[in-house]
Amino acid sequence: MLGGGITVTLHRNGKVIDSNNGVGGDGPFTPERVGSCPGFQLVDLCYSGEYSKAEIKKKLMGKGGAVAFFGTNDLKEIVRRGEDGDVRAKVWMEAFVLNIAKYIASEAADVCGKVDVILLTGGGAYGRDIVSGIRKRVEFIAPVEVYPGEFELQSLAEHGYDILSGNATILSYDKNAPEPDPFV
Repeated sequence: MLGGGITVTLHRNGKVIDSNNGVGGDGPFTPERVGSCPGFQLVDLCYSGEYSKAEIKKKLMGKGGAVAFFGTNDLKEIVRRGEDGDVRAKVWMEAFVLNIAKYIASEAADVCGKVDVILLTGGGAYGRDIVSGIRKRVEFIAPVEVYPGEFELQSLAEHGYDILSGNATILSYDKNAPEPDPFV
């Protein structure tokens, strides 16, 4: 999902089998988060005496990413700046899509590249340049489909309604079912 945070998640047979911890700061940098960062420099920052624990957490999530560079988490604004000739915005956007693509490719390695489809969702999926930049880097793995917007709550509500109306059943996954061998 391409939003204030970014999660790259691999699914197999209806189950999540790998994901970055986007909420905890792992993964590509985002409009608001620094993403994965160099450990030694982070330790130095934490023990510099300049910042409290809460301030460090806010720097990592909330005041990182685009906010640290541009003072905004608005991807549309950053894209506009790039289109208007702002070199920093262009470079940031190029690095942004590259990092997302790298995380997608790393998840594909879990299943030896046997990926059916790559889905891009979230508000960032409205960005034509964002989508095309990611697509050109990962479509060699699998077809890329785009579902712009954030539909998590709508989806949960609709499925809950379908269950209560008798139009859908609650799915239960057998924890003991044998997993297919990803290396075959």
